[in-house]
Amino acid sequence: MRFILTIFLLSFCTLTLAQRGVNILETLDNLNYTAELPKGILASKTLVLVSVPDQMRNGLTVRGDWKKPAEIIQPGFQKAGIDAVAYYHINDIFSGPEAVSAFVKKFDERQLENVAFVTEANGQYRVALTKITNKENLIVAGQDAWKIEGDDLERMGHDIYLKAASSKQDRKNLLIIGVPIYGSMAKVIEARRGEYFDVNFSSETLAIPAFADTAAINQIMADYPYDYVIVDPTLPEKDLRDEGHQYVLYYVHTSAKNVKQILEYPITDTETDYITEVVGETKAESKVKSIDINAPVYKFYVKHIYSENVFLGTKWDADTTWQEALKNYIVNLKNQLIRD
Repeated sequence: MRFILTIFLLSFCTLTLAQRGVNILETLDNLNYTAELPKGILASKTLVLVSVPDQMRNGLTVRGDWKKPAEIIQPGFQKAGIDAVAYYHINDIFSGPEAVSAFVKKFDERQLENVAFVTEANGQYRVALTKITNKENLIVAGQDAWKIEGDDLERMGHDIYLKAASSKQDRKNLLIIGVPIYGSMAKVIEARRGEYFDVNFSSETLAIPAFADTAAINQIMADYPYDYVIVDPTLPEKDLRDEGHQYVLYYVHTSAKNVKQILEYPITDTETDYITEVVGETKAESKVKSIDINAPVYKFYVKHIYSENVFLGTKWDADTTWQEALKNYIVNLKNQLIRD
């Protein structure tokens, strides 16, 4: 392995890997909340993103029951005339650099104009309604929005109906059902999907958009057998290719079940856990680990920029921390490419 140093803005060097959904929740605190519902919300389609606290199960952090608040709030949306056509857990949308782009493209194709955030923290709920204004993060700080807060979500749904009923907006959304519709996962793979590693990794420098503290990334990448470089995470793939990079490292980070769906792994309704498998040269490097399908995990993969082919690796090697997941990917890579 040879680490190639590049210099970019200091702010990127000190990044910590956090769920991008957290940044969106911070953005919610910085919207311009007004007394009026978003213009046209009673005559256009709305996306709903739900955030609830995680839970502990058998000593493991798992996703909380986010569908319960969805079921409670939907009748209020129905009565109000808010056409909530797709519900998602917020972390699915902001689960990785390519995932958020794939979801936003999906929403744009469905002509979704509004987004409702239903969030829970410390027994308190917030429902925030606003327009979709941004192709990357859906919303931006400072844009107009409307919100209601409280500890009784059903009552809040009724109050949303009263607000809509007193609004001067034309209601054109009529055929709305009283139960939530849960959206399907977006797919990030546009070209060939490979459950193997490309032998050409050895002759190219892997670009790694900075997603955490660079020292922490370097510590794990020390075992990567080929050259790599940490790059500015805002650089488009075209710019990376212009700089001579052929391969880029990405990840997906959300519940294990939805990571599998986003990356097009087969799943069954009977599975409760997935088996992470790492095959190394030594017993210490090898492991088999069972992880709850609702536990948040990281799964790394490499993309060939020009062809858009994706290399997932030979094993399902996702793990509950990015450090372990990246280490798993590298160990499995070395087992295939170095031994072969």
